Amino acid sequence: MPALASLMTGLSPHVSAVHDTNSYVSSEAVTLNEVAVAQNYKTFMITSNPLVIRKSNLHQGVLNFEDSLTITDTQLHRSFAETAGGFKSWLEDELGAHSFFATLYFSDLNY
Repeated sequence: MPALASLMTGLSPHVSAVHDTNSYVSSEAVTLNEVAVAQNYKTFMITSNPLVIRKSNLHQGVLNFEDSLTITDTQLHRSFAETAGGFKSWLEDELGAHSFFATLYFSDLNY
């Protein structure tokens, strides 16, 4: 999560204080999504990782944050296909002709 927080805020883990999965982004930090919304972009974020949820504050500025995950004993994250499919559905159903900024976070690339 520290790397994602750094990408979204431009702050190093030392400055953001996001050092592990128990840390969260300060509501005072400005995210790329907030900058995009200020420029009239639609914003979207979908994650396959159950740790990247609203309490992490990574959703700041995200107009559509898809973090609903069904975790089971055999599936600990959303699959690549489900994550990409969620983005594709949003893109087809919601976007229209608007400019957008989307974040797709895939945790299963390591597995």
